[in-house]
Amino acid sequence: MKPLTAIFPGRYVQGPGVLEGLGEELARLDCRRLLVVAGGTARRDVLPHCQPRWPAQLQVRVESFGGECSQAEVDRLVAVAREQACDAVVGLGGGKVMDTAKAVAHFAGHLQTVIVPTIASTDAPTSAVVVLYHADGTFDHYVFLPRNPDLVLVDSEVIARAPKRFLVAGMGDARIGTPSGWLPLEAAVVERAREVRRRGRIRQVASRARLGLLCRAGEPFEARGGGGAGALETGGPTRPRGLRERSG
Repeated sequence: MKPLTAIFPGRYVQGPGVLEGLGEELARLDCRRLLVVAGGTARRDVLPHCQPRWPAQLQVRVESFGGECSQAEVDRLVAVAREQACDAVVGLGGGKVMDTAKAVAHFAGHLQTVIVPTIASTDAPTSAVVVLYHADGTFDHYVFLPRNPDLVLVDSEVIARAPKRFLVAGMGDARIGTPSGWLPLEAAVVERAREVRRRGRIRQVASRARLGLLCRAGEPFEARGGGGAGALETGGPTRPRGLRERSG
């Protein structure tokens, strides 16, 4: 029997209003120069409420997310992080924002990584894997990171204020990504997995749904890389390599 391995973030904080304490969490990490990668909604509605509470000595550079988690976007932000001599990267927003932040922290020299999700329907918050896309939104390749984020901070009030479809989608992913980390897939999901693998692509099911790509059909999965709202607690499962994903 092969051993089962779970990989988790260095620190996980969740609760209503915890975003107000992000400054204290950053101080705990002993950050000095910070690059914040923020999605449009997060930069407009979330960042202005929390940034004033950050330590005064913290030097912050805020960059808006370019819209796609691509190698070009990662390279652009890596250049900013190096120019500013940053020691940490914060990803504030949805899944592609968070994946971009993780990739930037990795390629800029294994900087500390702080993840602040604003929606539940994403695989990215606690995982040690990044999905990169081409500029047109088609799948490019995976980047498997040597470690999970140093800090994941989930403000449940922010998550609850997101559009309902994102919360419902996260519940769908969490249904098969339980906190235990490992779960044999139910027969219906296994059949769906086989169907998706036969077709070689993802179609919209449940939470836009990567259900069929979460693991090899019929086998237990490893808590490492996807899983939507379940990933907010466990790190989620990793999809196999080589499968093409539609952007959406």
